[in-house]
Amino acid sequence: MRFLRSCFLKSYLLIAVLLLVPGPAISEIRSGELRYAGSALWSDVRDVAIRGDTVYCALANGILALQLQPGQAPSELDRVYLEGSGLDLVLEDEWIFLADGPGGLQIVRHESRGLFPAAQLSLDGPVLGVAGGENLVLAAAGESGLQVIDASDPFQPRWLAELATSGEAQAVALADSLVFVASGYGGVDIVRITNPEQPAVITSYSFPGRVFAGDLFLADTLLFVAVGSSGLRILDVSDPANPSARGSYNSAGSCLDVIVSGNLAVLADAHEGLTVVDVSDPDQPVPLGAYDTDQSGQGLAVVDSIVCLADGYGGMAVLSIAEPAEPQLVSRFETPDRTHGLQAVDTLLYVAHGHDGLRVMSIGRPEKPRSLGLQETGGFVMSLDAEPPLVYLVNETTGLQIYDITDPETPQLLGSQTTPHVSWGVTVSDTLAHVASGNSGLQIIDVARADDPGILGSYNTPEFAADVAAQGSYVYVADKDGGLQIIAVDDPGQPAFTGSYDDWGSAWGVEVQGSLAYLADGRAGLIILDVTDPADPQKLGSADTPGLARDVRVRENIAFVADGDSGVAAIDVTEPGNPSVICRYRTPGYAFALDVQGDQIFVADGASLLVLDFSPTGVGEGDSPAGQPTGTRLFQNRPNPFNQGTVFEIQLDRTAAGEIGSISLEIYNIAGQRVRTIERSGLRAGRSRIGWDGSDDRGRPLPSGIYLCLLRAGSHRDMRKAVLLR
Repeated sequence: MRFLRSCFLKSYLLIAVLLLVPGPAISEIRSGELRYAGSALWSDVRDVAIRGDTVYCALANGILALQLQPGQAPSELDRVYLEGSGLDLVLEDEWIFLADGPGGLQIVRHESRGLFPAAQLSLDGPVLGVAGGENLVLAAAGESGLQVIDASDPFQPRWLAELATSGEAQAVALADSLVFVASGYGGVDIVRITNPEQPAVITSYSFPGRVFAGDLFLADTLLFVAVGSSGLRILDVSDPANPSARGSYNSAGSCLDVIVSGNLAVLADAHEGLTVVDVSDPDQPVPLGAYDTDQSGQGLAVVDSIVCLADGYGGMAVLSIAEPAEPQLVSRFETPDRTHGLQAVDTLLYVAHGHDGLRVMSIGRPEKPRSLGLQETGGFVMSLDAEPPLVYLVNETTGLQIYDITDPETPQLLGSQTTPHVSWGVTVSDTLAHVASGNSGLQIIDVARADDPGILGSYNTPEFAADVAAQGSYVYVADKDGGLQIIAVDDPGQPAFTGSYDDWGSAWGVEVQGSLAYLADGRAGLIILDVTDPADPQKLGSADTPGLARDVRVRENIAFVADGDSGVAAIDVTEPGNPSVICRYRTPGYAFALDVQGDQIFVADGASLLVLDFSPTGVGEGDSPAGQPTGTRLFQNRPNPFNQGTVFEIQLDRTAAGEIGSISLEIYNIAGQRVRTIERSGLRAGRSRIGWDGSDDRGRPLPSGIYLCLLRAGSHRDMRKAVLLR
């Protein structure tokens, strides 16, 4: 017992010494943090790679591993969420290198127990393409050009060099000491990396006309370049200093990827799915056959006569090209359609699920949403209003539908009412459903009888009614370029214009609480209006958001905004005249809509359903005015407790990145003994990940217990507690 008391005393002293480091004074500015909690309904497959009978898919949300099965649809093995937007992947032994867009370079290991995130490296630009070999990883980083990374230790990748390219780097291929970069409208750059720390451009090749080089594949001395709507271009690179044009094929759609197998070039086509071209004579490519998947071919992998096609929202298709003139669909791993709208009510989440229809999910465990029921509705479901036991949804083409969800596993259609134009938004007040009906403005529908709804009245707004809110005897319509339109509905049969507010933005979403209206105003961000006098709404304040503000929900003086391709923004609206963004979370897809329940934010992100946790915190005086945390931090490891491996996420601010050359993560046991030190160098400002496999500095597995994990970054210190369970 004396020994245990001594151990705990040492550990507490260690914590006290390590954490008694002067830090910035905390101001009274309100702030918070949005963190990933869980997700479901993954979709939008962007790329694929094959190893044996395992197919790895890059999705917006991360990586999905599938097992090919003869005569059956592929089955899911595992998935791992990665905070970026998966675009391209390459395999090296058990390692997966993912171009994760704004998430940088992600490194994942596939072990017998599943997919394990090993490391993440932030780079100056979004990582759009990746290639690897001989302990090097090459990343195409858009405007930031070619990035060279040392991945000899995949747990600790190290940035080596950056090279400007002739255009925005989209994709990369590696052959010995030569690198070929698809540089968008800049054409193709050929680079020598004999010394990886000093890459040098040998030459650049520009295609005639406005041609966009998006991807490429090297087959011996021929370089096949996917050039979008211009199809396929073939270059002879036998003399890298003097590449020359060979043949071309102008596809009917948009060629996004190409792989060559023997004399066949297989193209992923955004409009036609799959195309097979005979390139036995590279000067005269000849189309042989095609297979239209009805979706969007984005990336592919070929083994013998089997093609795995990343088919966007169509999932992953397996095709045979044994007969190149007649490609055949063998099987498909289907993914859900886009999530577009949602509403949380207690332990259930109702999802407007695009072409899939109405989906009901259990959120009793918010971090693990679980599908209960799905009802096809016909058309594309845009939005809904849940008033259990009824759900009112609007379908883009068929108008309003009313469902009985007494049994959430089997929603039952009760009645419907078509609308004159597309229907985008709906809110129900008493026995009236108010529908935002595009070019037909506001439609007011009597739903007193759910089995026999009927239109009572309408008001033709100036532009395009996208969303609607109701309070008292007024309806508030987000009318896109028409701004906010306020309509009196004292007489539902004769709705009348009352007032409006319009600016340079585009009103997509609206919420009204008391005398305040919150407008998701597109590029103008969040607008707060005083609607005490509905005939004369007055602007009180606004908050810029980086994306396209599409939807807004307000809870306890925090406005949560679905901000399009920038994700979710949390805005402090305690002072309506001076709202401020306090934190953001970049979602993998496109944030169309959201709802808030307690500390959870549910996001219809197009490519998935996301669940975020919101935690109010204090902000130091040195934090950014936009509210985005900029201090160097160590976040809690995931998973925790863990068994074989865990991942720490760190945030390195731009100031610290300029001050220090490396960071270290020191692991201490409960007795205060340092058992492992993990060092990383060459990190850029932003978020990165460090993996720990539960071993000590000599590679020996450590026993179960509590471990103290200290981040050292220059003068910065931060600590977390990790629990290892063997």
